[in-house]
Order: sequence, then structure tokens, then C-alpha cells
Amino acid sequence: MGRGKKWSGVEDQALAAAYVALTSGGLKTGITFWERVRERFKDTRSIRALQNRWVLVSEEVKEFARLCVDLDEQEDEEKTLETAMDVFQARKGRMFEFLSCWRILRFCPKFGGTEEDRDREVATLVELEVESPAAEELAPMPPPVDTKKENLARPATGESSKPSVEDELPSPFAQQQLTSELRRKNDLQEDELAVKLFGETPESDDSQRFFNLLKRKKLLLLEQEVDELEQAQHMRRQRTI
Repeated sequence: MGRGKKWSGVEDQALAAAYVALTSGGLKTGITFWERVRERFKDTRSIRALQNRWVLVSEEVKEFARLCVDLDEQEDEEKTLETAMDVFQARKGRMFEFLSCWRILRFCPKFGGTEEDRDREVATLVELEVESPAAEELAPMPPPVDTKKENLARPATGESSKPSVEDELPSPFAQQQLTSELRRKNDLQEDELAVKLFGETPESDDSQRFFNLLKRKKLLLLEQEVDELEQAQHMRRQRTI
């Protein structure tokens, strides 16, 4: 299976902004929510691609938001962000790449804000609007939805409730697995680009150092995978005793 087009920072911002705008209007019905999000992206991204990307973005932003809350609030915001970025990188071994999304989502209740904060952020987004990647790629930001009016206009189906946005997403364990898989694909893409770049001058000192480090990285990752497999096998044996 081939990989889809790499996500841009602007697309991530548009996804975050769509979440804020739609949830502020009370839209929580799963399939309807994602259909409205997809309207923003026209045909450039499927609903499944949007859901998968949202799992990654939301999990990373939630973790970063928790770091910001845990840090000393006596420092100014920029210093707190700088420290949070350093802590995130130290813990994860990679930089936090969704800072612009965090700035959009930080006021939502799911990410540590309040409904009042979120409503103010919606007003800001309506005035400024996140810059679209291209007019032919993304549609204008959908306005907040008044779900009370939608519910009155919708005929009764006999169902007591419909699945929420969260119900349409995988379970927490599946989200973790999906996040790891998406992260692995991103890492592979970055490795491919780096190999292509340093491969243009293979005899240079920088290129040789890069390939030596890449070899060490792959060996360490392989050793880690083998250790995890051996531990899992040992646990299975213990359960059968």
C-alpha cells in the first residue's frame, strides 16, 4: 500500500480550526462531523485520512498541553513554551511539530480550556481565518453549526443517540497503535529525504558521519524490537505455566 501525500502544517492548522469551529456549534455526531470537516478539504483528503491525522494531532497536542500546565506558571508564556518544547523532545526523542495546532486548540475543553475560551477563539478564527493551502485545495472555513435547529429539522429515527466524534475514532489502545504507525511512517519519510540529500555527496565527511549514525540508529531500533519480542514471548510462556 502506498503512502498518501505528506501533510503540510497549513493542513494541520485547517484541521484544528475545523474542529474548533464545529464543536463550538455543538456538532458531535460522528459521521456528520467528519463530512463537514471533509468539506473544508474538498476531495484532497478522505474521511479516513482526516480521522487518522486527527488521532495523531490530538494525542500530541494533548500531551504538550499537559506539559504546559505542569510547568511553573510564574514564567511568561514564551518561556513556558520553550521549556515545554525541550521537555517534550527529551521525553519523546523528537521535536513537537504541532505548535500552531496547539495555539488553535488550547482553548478547547478537551485540551485544557473552557467553553468560554473556545468561543473567543472561534470569534478570532472567523475574523482572521487560518490561511488555506490553496484556493483550489481547501474550501472556506465552515461556520459553527446550530445543532438545536438541525435536530428540530431532522426527522425522528427512533434512535436515542448517535455516536459522538470520539465514538467514531478507534479505542485508546488502537489510537496509540495508530499514532505509533503514523509516527513510524513520518520517520521513514524523513529518513528517505535525508538519505537522498546526503547521498548526493557520499564521500563528504558529513555524509559519512550521517550514514554511520543512521546505521547505529537502525541497529539500536532493531535491538529494541528484538528485546520487546523476547519479553512478550517470555510473558506468554509465564502465562502457560
